[in-house]
Amino acid sequence: MSREHIKDRPGNRQGGIGPVLLLVALAAGWIFDGGLSCARAAPPPSLKGLKAPVSPSFDINRIELYFPNRRAEITVERNAPRLKAFANIRFSGSGILQGYWQVNGWTVGLVNQQVFAGQTLTLATPDVPALPTSDTGNHLVQFVITNPKTLIPLPTAIYFVKAKDYQASPLPLALRSPKNKARLDYEQQVLQWEETRGAALYLVEFYRQEKGAGPIFSAYARTPGYELPETCFAKIFIKGGTYYWKVKSFDNKGLEVGESPTWSFTFGD
Repeated sequence: MSREHIKDRPGNRQGGIGPVLLLVALAAGWIFDGGLSCARAAPPPSLKGLKAPVSPSFDINRIELYFPNRRAEITVERNAPRLKAFANIRFSGSGILQGYWQVNGWTVGLVNQQVFAGQTLTLATPDVPALPTSDTGNHLVQFVITNPKTLIPLPTAIYFVKAKDYQASPLPLALRSPKNKARLDYEQQVLQWEETRGAALYLVEFYRQEKGAGPIFSAYARTPGYELPETCFAKIFIKGGTYYWKVKSFDNKGLEVGESPTWSFTFGD
């Protein structure tokens, strides 16, 4: 095995390495880049020159794992985003805490941090990668401590992924112009709204009634603006008519990510 990199072997899962290989690497002083390769660890920048005393009684007094619901178990929908787990760790003495997060035996993040006597530390799983939610069923999360050596049993948190797909609530989408209840000249008009984060496409819908009826006209736009075509004035819009409009935004997978309130405008006589 090269001392420069540990390469992934066929059959290993993407996004982690096996526990045995990881422990061997940690003992040798290797660090991992979040994928399947690693390199010899340099002293962490925050710890260079640090000469805090290490107490001979440095140990773990208590470990608590939990999810955002403050429990050690949670149920989420398939492909739910940004799932995280947390660890509250109480110490005696001071020293360097070293360990790693793992899900179903696969590593998802390393920790190397100075702690001091009397401190209670709260750690979280990484934002990237977040805890995986693409596979249904039970998933086991642990924070494995490699330093200090401790006899306290490591707790396990469990999350269950349902077969139902996650449906994100649309973000509020703000309309800009024309202003709500505006009176407009009977001519081509440009409608504008604010851009939605993550949007790849916008759907503009027009109604004769504010509620209870389907759209009389709709159009797609790739940017946060739409110009009413001249042909609409002969076939859809009439002088003196009041019309309601709203906008929905969709990501590149076709999922709705934003929705506006309903505004109205009236074409003058």
